[in-house]
Amino acid sequence: MTITVSGIVFGLLLLLPPIYILYVFSGKLAPKFILASAKLLIYTGILTAVMYVVCMLDNVLVSVLAALVMAVVAALAVVIKSRLKVQQFFVPACAGVAATTIVYALYVLYLVLGVKTPFAAHFFLPVCGLLVGGMLETNYKALATYYVGLEHHHQLYDYLIGNGAKHTEAVRYFVGKAIEKAAIAAISNMAYLVIGATPVIFWSMLLTGSDVFTALFAQIFLLIAVISATIVSVVVTLFVAKRYAFDAYDALV
Repeated sequence: MTITVSGIVFGLLLLLPPIYILYVFSGKLAPKFILASAKLLIYTGILTAVMYVVCMLDNVLVSVLAALVMAVVAALAVVIKSRLKVQQFFVPACAGVAATTIVYALYVLYLVLGVKTPFAAHFFLPVCGLLVGGMLETNYKALATYYVGLEHHHQLYDYLIGNGAKHTEAVRYFVGKAIEKAAIAAISNMAYLVIGATPVIFWSMLLTGSDVFTALFAQIFLLIAVISATIVSVVVTLFVAKRYAFDAYDALV
């Protein structure tokens, strides 16, 4: 399967019907649709150029660096969407996303899918991207739940600390609420992942020549990895966040 220049042109022509329909029935939306389409093409072009260079180099260090860049961008998005202080919570969020993404990607590629070169860019980065994408919404909801809970119910935390409870004991309730929020978000996303995301993996693998059973099991285990990684990343983030959110006397900063 090869996409030629004429194929690209015919592909872009698919934008004309919705532009015409919006122009006729909703003139205000037509320019917005064109602008959104232009942004999509620009962002996709940038991503394609970066991936082309990374795949051409096909170097372990470059692949890991590219995955870390994805994790950093995702962590920044998580903190901003959580409405938390970037300078205070960026490092914990980055640690949670980056560590979980790399560990899970290597685990799935090497132990589950049997890839002998898991750091190869065309294997490693797509799996990392899938994991990072799955963490975004879950992580920001969990972090927001945890820190909003501490801010609005800090009397409970202060009471437990004042009565001799250890820090881990005092925050256990709030950690539980955050994990509960992450689990609920992950469960609610399962339907979308099954109906929306994973069939894309399945059909894409068939297009690239994989057999049906390989494509089936790949989509199942990648889905499991995404769900598992989202919850584990929240725990890692909250563990690292202790030194950034609390002072030496275990008081909330």
